[in-house]
Amino acid sequence: MSKIILYHGSLEQLNSRSPDEQYESAEELSFCSEYTYSSREDDVGELEKEIQNKGFDGIVDLKYKPERTVGHRAFFNVEGTPIVKKRS
Repeated sequence: MSKIILYHGSLEQLNSRSPDEQYESAEELSFCSEYTYSSREDDVGELEKEIQNKGFDGIVDLKYKPERTVGHRAFFNVEGTPIVKKRS
């Protein structure tokens, strides 16, 4: 699996951080995860798979929407703006 970008800042901020690797907005204007995730590493991997399966290279303007807490574990949905790598 290629590297998936999960970035809290804007697309412009992301592109200014790495001039050699540029991204643009995907055709879809927004992303909201279909599933609820926790901060566990395996859940982050599942989130990355969901993003990649939709054809995106990442998400910017990333926001976590809390859904519920079970014990010490918080579960959340992820929202943001989907991005793809710029094609030369």
